[in-house]
Amino acid sequence: MFRGLLTPAFELRWACLSTLAYVVWHPLEAYVFLPAALSLFTDATFLLLVALLGVLCWIAYYRTRSLWASIILHWLVVVTWKAFSGTSFTF
Repeated sequence: MFRGLLTPAFELRWACLSTLAYVVWHPLEAYVFLPAALSLFTDATFLLLVALLGVLCWIAYYRTRSLWASIILHWLVVVTWKAFSGTSFTF
C-alpha cells in the first residue's frame, strides 16, 4: 500500500511521504488491531527501525520499479524478526 498507492512517481518527496505514512501506520495499527504490540509499536527505537525499513523498501522499489522487491524485503525482515526475537504476540 505505501509504495503502490502513496508513491505515484519515483520522486524523493513521494518517498518521504510514503515512508512517513508507513511509520505512522505502525502505532495506529497497534492501537486498532494489535493491542499486545502497543508498547513495542510505539517505542522510538522500533519506529526508527521501521523508518529505516521504509527507506530500504522504497530504494528497492525505486531500483527495480517493482512492488515485489519491497514486498519480499518487508516479508523477509518480519519473518526473521518473528523467528528470532521471541515475541509473544501474534499477528
